[in-house]
Amino acid sequence: MMPKNILSPLAAAERMELYCSAYPGSPSAICRPKLSIQSSVWVALLGESVQKGIVGFGGTVEAALAAFDAEYFNTFRQRKTRPAFTISNAGRDSFKQARSRRVGSNTKAA
Repeated sequence: MMPKNILSPLAAAERMELYCSAYPGSPSAICRPKLSIQSSVWVALLGESVQKGIVGFGGTVEAALAAFDAEYFNTFRQRKTRPAFTISNAGRDSFKQARSRRVGSNTKAA
């Protein structure tokens, strides 16, 4: 029997979706780390293991995702490299515009 303070997987997924909706440009929203719970601690993991990946821990789903976001940026600062993508409104807007032009050109050709 699960303790009352542990969320069901569905409830945890819903809380992750709410977090990602609130912070759409965050690493959590873009990378969608795997969410699990270990000994009453939420774990947000991107990668094959805690030792080899980027990970955030927290007492709540939101705290684990916020810790993941911070660790994601810290990882790239320590490596003194830039992530493979940048998280900015300008980039996201450019992507949306390019995609809409592509979709528009496909419908005109038909």
